[in-house]
Amino acid sequence: MSHGRVPGKAIFVAAATCLVAGLFGSPAMGRPGSHWIVIRLISINSIVGSTDKAPKGPSAGDRYVATSVLRNQIRQFGKPIGAVVGHDRAVYRFSSSTAYRIDGVATLPGGTVSFHGRASVSSTAGVLPVTGGTGRFARSRGTVQSIDLGGARARNIYRLRLP
Repeated sequence: MSHGRVPGKAIFVAAATCLVAGLFGSPAMGRPGSHWIVIRLISINSIVGSTDKAPKGPSAGDRYVATSVLRNQIRQFGKPIGAVVGHDRAVYRFSSSTAYRIDGVATLPGGTVSFHGRASVSSTAGVLPVTGGTGRFARSRGTVQSIDLGGARARNIYRLRLP
């Protein structure tokens, strides 16, 4: 997932892009038993649906749906660098020609991670809040940072606190 350029100007870098379990960290302050993980992925994005209302190009009322294949940037989930470890789906709803809302879910080994937030067309890197998940990622909180690598690729870094 990456946020950034939109169809017609470039490929979405959808913060829809996503999760794979990684490095375990220290317990979260004030939360006995909780811990942090960092998941590092490469996202390859595709636009699978769109509604482009007048005027042509990004504008209020436009809607895009993107999916991404998620590959390990580092060895994680018991798989090597470059291995496919999941996929994500994100819906982009434009409120203006430069601003939109992302609602997405990444499916990874052991569960899903949900992310939601606002982003800007001009951004080549952005951070969205993680609002929960299922399975291994149930009740997770944190962020996903998406960095545009050009074309349809992005680097996604999930920083998650798991209960």
